Amino acid sequence: MPCRYDLTITAPSQQKLYEVHKESEATFHLVPVESGSHKFCLKFNPDASPTRYVIPRDVLWNINIGYSEGHDKIEETDTQYLWHHVYQIDGQVQELKSTLHYLYWRERRHRETVESTHKRTLLYAVLRCVVLIGASVGQVLFIRRMFSRR
Repeated sequence: MPCRYDLTITAPSQQKLYEVHKESEATFHLVPVESGSHKFCLKFNPDASPTRYVIPRDVLWNINIGYSEGHDKIEETDTQYLWHHVYQIDGQVQELKSTLHYLYWRERRHRETVESTHKRTLLYAVLRCVVLIGASVGQVLFIRRMFSRR
């Protein structure tokens, strides 16, 4: 069970723009409504995590900064109209790259979990077979000894 975190994003006016609790991984798209410094607060949630010990973790962040689609500084002339679409495509490509990067690390982490589980399952199966064979051999020897005394 992975560690859980709380994430809060606050606008310059102290309004909460995004908030999520007890999540181990998340991806989201946020277009701010006001300009200024935004606060990103990522906190470890010990109540929703399997362990209360501090464990080093890797946190992947990808923040793209640019103009939103309805930005008022964009003039709709011929060349600026084309540049507007180029910027839109660039933003979508950056978003796609960040999503692919996130999915790559998520897949890698899940693969490691599956391989670890597979190894443990195989070890327990072999151990159960050894115990079953040992019990069978013990029963055979016990029955032989009982019949050899008479």
